[in-house]
Amino acid sequence: MPCPGTLPSQHEDRSVSKNTVSSQLEPDLLRGLPLHEALSAWGHHWRNDVTPMSYALSRPTNTFDGFLSHDWASSGWLKFLSLLIIFNSGAAFWSCLVVSVLVGILRGYGCLPDEHWTVAFGHFIYFFVFFFWQRLQMPCRQSRMMFLDKVCVAQHDDELKHKAIMGLAAFLLNSQELIVLLSSRYFTRLWCVFEIATFMKDPERRKRIRLMPLKSTVLLLLVSGCWYLLNIGFNTTKLVFWDYNSSETESSFVFETVAAIVSMFIFCFVLLPVAFYVGMEMSEDMEVMPQQLRNFRVQDAKCLCCSIDHRDPITGARLPCDREVLYATMKEWYGGDAAGDEGDYLETFSTLVREKLAARVEFLVGGFTLPMKYLVYMVVGSSVPYLADHVALAISWFPYLSGFDLFAWMLRDLVDWGMAPVTSLLTAQTCLPLLKLGLQLRWNDSKCCRWSIAFLLTFVMSIFGSLIWAPTHVTFATIDSASP
Repeated sequence: MPCPGTLPSQHEDRSVSKNTVSSQLEPDLLRGLPLHEALSAWGHHWRNDVTPMSYALSRPTNTFDGFLSHDWASSGWLKFLSLLIIFNSGAAFWSCLVVSVLVGILRGYGCLPDEHWTVAFGHFIYFFVFFFWQRLQMPCRQSRMMFLDKVCVAQHDDELKHKAIMGLAAFLLNSQELIVLLSSRYFTRLWCVFEIATFMKDPERRKRIRLMPLKSTVLLLLVSGCWYLLNIGFNTTKLVFWDYNSSETESSFVFETVAAIVSMFIFCFVLLPVAFYVGMEMSEDMEVMPQQLRNFRVQDAKCLCCSIDHRDPITGARLPCDREVLYATMKEWYGGDAAGDEGDYLETFSTLVREKLAARVEFLVGGFTLPMKYLVYMVVGSSVPYLADHVALAISWFPYLSGFDLFAWMLRDLVDWGMAPVTSLLTAQTCLPLLKLGLQLRWNDSKCCRWSIAFLLTFVMSIFGSLIWAPTHVTFATIDSASP
């Protein structure tokens, strides 16, 4: 939506020349921002006031790869991190996987020290690509062109800003995708609703609305952050307790396994209660959005001009009404003749939102799992660097095994490594149901109550994770295998 204060005081000198938002705009005003610039300086554009220098970063374009739709009252940091997850997390995951395998091969053939610390290469690559992937692509690929209102609309020039806002439909209709950074406030703002209306009117374009709830971003970061630390703690614990070269009996190995699990429980009870405590608050906020859309009416959405009674707060001059302009545009798109009731076309659009969009939002924020693609990229990615250890170990066995024995041993070693990402993914999927359960178990809103439930949920998740991982690992330990 346009930035706060989109209606300049100079409007008292002119009326809106057209009674609808135009789908045509002067070529010099149809401007986009390269995605790498939108993500530059740690989200600077999302968190700071605009300057004439900001507008200079945009450039004329005929089409946009994406229109970044959001409300400006929401956290700039969360919007920045949400875009990193959308556009960079996949590349970070696959880069980390390739580098981790390569590190394992180099270790196995003696080109790198066969030491556990080399997994740091995988971690480094993951975070480096996660934050800088768009810039890394620049030498071989043209950057995606995005529309970001704060930069692509001339906020420093009232006349140019007015023209761009009245031509907002031109930006939207020339965008391949609508990327909605969704908050509980989003569907209460009329300009945000109008941006959705532009894509909802065409069944094919409806499919190109990408929703990313900002609270889901928080939960993804919490879950993945916990699993990164848990993986570091778990692998450090293995180095302390498990002696892979020992000829001790099976009972000794079981003792070491139990010791490792107990250590991990202690580690879990430091991290997870904090994550569940914060996560319950996020989950509670997310529950609002499905209810909003089930009862959605465009007439209930608010806009700045109406909230200040169409008067400039500084000069007191009369301001034109955005609602009249947007309603007139929606009448063209959603039917209704000149003499028709405005409720007809507005209700047509509202019904579309309730029937077509509400289910998607409810699946994202009211369902029982976080977006699977991002769970894999963010949570499973925490286990990928440790694949280097297993690749190096497999190569060290090549001189001693061959044929089916080698294949069976490598398959077993892959499953042994794979239990960590499988455990992390399954426990991450249970995160949202546990948070919803925690909200149901509250007996009051006190901090003591929330912390008590957070520790209870931590215990449940720890037991669940142990039941997934421990049986397979202990079973492998009791099976005789060839050794070098």
